[in-house]
Amino acid sequence: DVDQVKLEVHAQDEYVKFLDREKKKPINERRSPETVLKNTRDGLVAEHYLIEHKGYKNLDEKYMDVLHPDGFHVEVKTVSTYGGVSEMNKKIQHTLSALWQRRVDWKLNVADHIILFARTGSQYTCQAFYQWSQAENNWKSVIKNVV
Repeated sequence: DVDQVKLEVHAQDEYVKFLDREKKKPINERRSPETVLKNTRDGLVAEHYLIEHKGYKNLDEKYMDVLHPDGFHVEVKTVSTYGGVSEMNKKIQHTLSALWQRRVDWKLNVADHIILFARTGSQYTCQAFYQWSQAENNWKSVIKNVV
């Protein structure tokens, strides 16, 4: 459970940033404002859980959502389980590839850690924890199927 009022305030604030990005996409690829808000909320639930129940601190930086209690930056991602395990695994790989591209190709400052939640409706399960490996120049799974 997360504080719904705090979640809604945060979602309203965040989704405006995503709306600006949608305007840059071709018209046939744009999401509706309602879809952007829903997707923003879906992602923020996991962040708020970590903040409210696990001692993380909110960060207002791109590709660094929260600060772990031990002081390192974490990007939080959620993927829907809709479509089954195979489809979810494709979404996870797409998410990791997109963050790899931002970090390696585009030289953006992306957190060294990713916590990934699987989402089935309103039920969230911590699915995996990834850490950046300089030696492998890629994300390395540290923990999978976290409960």
